[in-house]
Amino acid sequence: MAGRTHHSVYYAWTVMRMWQSLHEHCGYNFTWNMFRILPFHLRGDEHDYHHSENVGSYASFFKTWDTVFGTNSSYKKHMANQLENDSKTK
Repeated sequence: MAGRTHHSVYYAWTVMRMWQSLHEHCGYNFTWNMFRILPFHLRGDEHDYHHSENVGSYASFFKTWDTVFGTNSSYKKHMANQLENDSKTK
């Protein structure tokens, strides 16, 4: 990528990807994260589910393909079960 890319573009891309990776792996969904404005942005809890259950939510940035191919269906079931359990305890 850096072969024909201007240095500023390369560094901007690197910083953006590192920021995004840190956000996904920190275990929190910060409200001030700049990526939240993007449609189909992968949230931190979805990626945490991927690491804890080792299934689904394979996206590294956008969850578009997880939605198209249904690889996030186990996460959706997990969240539905959590919401159901939370509503029963109230």
